[in-house]
Amino acid sequence: MFKLIKNWVWDILFPALDLPQNLKLNQTLFCPVCRARLARNVKICHKNSQYKLGAAISYNDETIRKLIWQLKYRGRTGNATLLANLLIRYLETCNLKLGTFIIVPIPLSKTRLRKRGYNQAMLLAKILSDNLLKEKVRKPIF
Repeated sequence: MFKLIKNWVWDILFPALDLPQNLKLNQTLFCPVCRARLARNVKICHKNSQYKLGAAISYNDETIRKLIWQLKYRGRTGNATLLANLLIRYLETCNLKLGTFIIVPIPLSKTRLRKRGYNQAMLLAKILSDNLLKEKVRKPIF
């Protein structure tokens, strides 16, 4: 409980900065077998693969690595909002039919959850799903 309060105070005193404008956002999904980018997100390279993978941005980007590291190991839960917004921009860029997806956070071990005080994947999934639901409510359904 103390750790959650400390993280909350930390986020208020030192809010996360905005993402730099020069981040190169990926534009497509990719094949999980050969990692080739898929044009228009519809081509399937390997017929034995039943899914496609996506990554909003390269993990080699120092800014992204720092945001993720701070979220996971320094209690900077405010970074989850920045990263979720990046994911939303990526999903919009890929023109996916978002109503057909289920957002599932990766489980965290009980030991790690007790130590950290939160599941960073759960935070991202919650922010992402809340924002996608707001978008769905705003758009008229005919």
